[in-house]
Amino acid sequence: MILEIKPYKRVVNEDRAVATILYLVQKYQMEGQVEYISFSMNICKELIRRMPSAKVSYLRGEVSPADLKILGFTGLDYHYKVFDWHPEWIQEAKDAGLTVNVWTVDDPAVMKSMVGKGVDFITTDKPLELQDLLSSCQISNKNLE
Repeated sequence: MILEIKPYKRVVNEDRAVATILYLVQKYQMEGQVEYISFSMNICKELIRRMPSAKVSYLRGEVSPADLKILGFTGLDYHYKVFDWHPEWIQEAKDAGLTVNVWTVDDPAVMKSMVGKGVDFITTDKPLELQDLLSSCQISNKNLE
């Protein structure tokens, strides 16, 4: 399950939200089933501080994979256009052991491009189109073998 924590205007409220969410995740024994995302660097850092084993990905797109790795992140979850500006970040993230997710990809041409670039996950409002594309990519790859 991907759990997005929305930013708050005040850091104290973000910290309170993180504490409450982690309490509930632990209460219902969901620690191994939840991954966290946020546009707030503070929220992400607080998640990592409070639960170092948590899978946390950052959403805003302005931080390099190397810097995310140093901060303790397990992934990056950036708008697909970020990779037009920084195409090298996909491989840098993979080399650092980070997962790469892109959002929100609804254009089939962009889906195909992101699959070709080797992203790990694609967030889309058109999952059937993505599934069809992935199926056709697998068939094409088998034909090359």
